[in-house]
Amino acid sequence: MTKRLRIILDWEQEDVYRDIVVPQKFNLEHLHLAIVRSFDLTEGEMASFYESDNNWNQGDEIPLMAFDPEQRAMPDISIYEIFEKTGDKLLYIYDFLNMWTFYVEQIEDSEEESDQIKLVLKHGERPAEAPVKNMQGDEDEDFDFSDEDEDEEFGFNEFDDYN
Repeated sequence: MTKRLRIILDWEQEDVYRDIVVPQKFNLEHLHLAIVRSFDLTEGEMASFYESDNNWNQGDEIPLMAFDPEQRAMPDISIYEIFEKTGDKLLYIYDFLNMWTFYVEQIEDSEEESDQIKLVLKHGERPAEAPVKNMQGDEDEDFDFSDEDEDEEFGFNEFDDYN
């Protein structure tokens, strides 16, 4: 069996996505390499998948390599384990300096047998540089950073006394 996955670049300017077919016996490291190659990214950067709910909220990290012996990494997790049914999702971050961000969703199950990953649909061209994220909060939020009583409570005004 195979899983058809849609990988969508997080970019507000244009729709850029790839559909790939992955044998369910493959692992997340295979998927990582397929994403890198299908979007023509430079190989060799660190990356992580993140579990996700239906609203794309970021959950637990699945790194390329585990630095903690108790943490599972991409080679330890099969495609089938993550993508059990249509609609299952993951977030994928590639190159932590540039933060290429992708949404990965299973869009179809197939009875087709395959021993390789196939790129079956390519839509749009990725930009030359990673899209810049809008990291602004809600406009309605007002913060007052001028509370001098709180500064005194924590001793922040006393820093001038130290040389």
